[in-house]
Amino acid sequence: MDMIGKIQRMHFRQHKSVREITRSTGLSRDTLRTWLRQPSDVVPQYAARRTQPSLRISVIVDACFSLIVDGVSA
Repeated sequence: MDMIGKIQRMHFRQHKSVREITRSTGLSRDTLRTWLRQPSDVVPQYAARRTQPSLRISVIVDACFSLIVDGVSA
Protein backbone atom coordinates (compact mmCIF):
# COMPACT_ATOMS: atom_id res chain seq x y z
CA MET A 1 0.00 0.00 0.00
CA ASP A 2 2.91 2.30 0.70
CA MET A 3 4.19 2.04 -2.89
CA ILE A 4 0.74 2.69 -4.33
CA GLY A 5 0.43 5.84 -2.22
CA LYS A 6 3.81 7.11 -3.41
CA ILE A 7 2.87 6.49 -7.03
CA GLN A 8 -0.48 8.25 -6.64
CA ARG A 9 1.20 11.26 -5.03
CA MET A 10 3.79 11.42 -7.81
CA HIS A 11 1.09 11.32 -10.45
CA PHE A 12 -1.66 13.48 -8.97
CA ARG A 13 0.25 16.01 -6.83
CA GLN A 14 3.58 16.28 -8.61
CA HIS A 15 1.97 15.83 -12.04
CA LYS A 16 4.53 13.27 -13.20
CA SER A 17 3.65 11.17 -16.21
CA VAL A 18 3.29 7.40 -16.07
CA ARG A 19 6.46 7.06 -18.10
CA GLU A 20 8.46 9.18 -15.65
CA ILE A 21 7.18 7.16 -12.71
CA THR A 22 8.02 3.95 -14.57
CA ARG A 23 11.59 5.06 -15.09
CA SER A 24 12.09 6.02 -11.46
CA THR A 25 10.41 2.97 -9.89
CA GLY A 26 11.14 0.17 -12.37
CA LEU A 27 7.50 -0.94 -12.43
CA SER A 28 5.69 -1.59 -15.70
CA ARG A 29 3.40 1.02 -17.18
CA ASP A 30 0.48 -1.42 -17.16
CA THR A 31 0.90 -1.96 -13.42
CA LEU A 32 1.03 1.79 -12.80
CA ARG A 33 -2.08 2.42 -14.88
CA THR A 34 -3.95 -0.31 -13.02
CA TRP A 35 -2.96 1.17 -9.67
CA LEU A 36 -3.83 4.72 -10.72
CA ARG A 37 -7.31 3.73 -11.94
CA GLN A 38 -8.24 2.12 -8.61
CA PRO A 39 -9.63 4.13 -5.70
CA SER A 40 -6.95 5.08 -3.20
CA ASP A 41 -8.31 2.86 -0.42
CA VAL A 42 -8.35 -0.35 -2.50
CA VAL A 43 -5.38 -2.67 -2.14
CA PRO A 44 -4.85 -4.87 -5.24
CA GLN A 45 -5.50 -8.57 -4.77
CA TYR A 46 -3.36 -10.97 -6.76
CA ALA A 47 -4.06 -14.62 -7.41
CA ALA A 48 -1.66 -17.19 -6.04
CA ARG A 49 1.08 -17.97 -8.49
CA ARG A 50 1.08 -21.43 -9.98
CA THR A 51 4.30 -23.37 -9.92
CA GLN A 52 6.01 -23.36 -13.25
CA PRO A 53 6.18 -26.65 -15.10
CA SER A 54 9.55 -28.31 -14.84
CA LEU A 55 11.79 -27.82 -17.79
CA ARG A 56 12.75 -30.83 -19.79
CA ILE A 57 16.13 -29.36 -20.57
CA SER A 58 17.77 -31.50 -17.91
CA VAL A 59 17.00 -34.57 -20.03
CA ILE A 60 18.63 -32.94 -23.04
CA VAL A 61 21.66 -31.83 -21.03
CA ASP A 62 22.10 -35.34 -19.63
CA ALA A 63 21.90 -36.84 -23.12
CA CYS A 64 24.44 -34.37 -24.50
CA PHE A 65 26.75 -34.94 -21.56
CA SER A 66 26.63 -38.70 -22.03
CA LEU A 67 27.37 -38.28 -25.76
CA ILE A 68 30.36 -36.10 -24.98
CA VAL A 69 31.68 -38.50 -22.34
CA ASP A 70 31.19 -41.51 -24.64
CA GLY A 71 32.91 -39.63 -27.48
CA VAL A 72 35.91 -38.75 -25.32
CA SER A 73 36.38 -42.27 -24.00
CA ALA A 74 35.98 -43.93 -27.41
